[in-house]
Amino acid sequence: VQNQAEYAPMAADHDGIADLVESREQVTSRIYAIDLPYTVLSNNKPFHVAVKKASVAAKYIYMAVPKLDPDAFLTAEIHDWEDLELLNGEAQLFFEGTYQGQVFIDTRTIQDFLRLSLGRDKNVVLLRTKIKDFSKNKFLSDKKEIARGYEIGIKNNKQAPIDIIVEDQLPLSTQKEIEVKTDDISGASLDATTGKIRWTLRLLPKEDRKLA
Repeated sequence: VQNQAEYAPMAADHDGIADLVESREQVTSRIYAIDLPYTVLSNNKPFHVAVKKASVAAKYIYMAVPKLDPDAFLTAEIHDWEDLELLNGEAQLFFEGTYQGQVFIDTRTIQDFLRLSLGRDKNVVLLRTKIKDFSKNKFLSDKKEIARGYEIGIKNNKQAPIDIIVEDQLPLSTQKEIEVKTDDISGASLDATTGKIRWTLRLLPKEDRKLA
């Protein structure tokens, strides 16, 4: 993880850098004392110094909200992230040697894992289409019934299986005269407070699935 300073020069990594760095935690900050000389040019340009290297295990999960964006995003779910001693702030993210962009790391979040987005993957295809849309008046009543239905198609064009979380949302009523009912949500979990629908799926290579 690197601090925000695009294209700043990076000092060569030292194999034993961990043995040369002393870390001291303050009330609102952390101080790193590096017992290794560096040459820093006086040109007012940022200069990166490696103070710690760590290898962590990550679980790769795709996230998709086709109602808002037709693409799937690969994310890395990192557990035991507190041991990394990360600081709040923006960081530059690299995946398989490719720069993915900037992310904001919020260490104040109370959760069991840290999730980082690794960018879009066009090999996971999603399509959300409307399959039902009609309204009718109930017999001998002034009430109207409106029915809307959507189908989400997913295809894994990759050569390996993937885990993916797909989210959608039901409309919420703020008036007692309007009642929202749910028919079939293909085994998804439903948060009645927010109306959020979530499917947690595993797709085999070349497999496609339809959710309605």
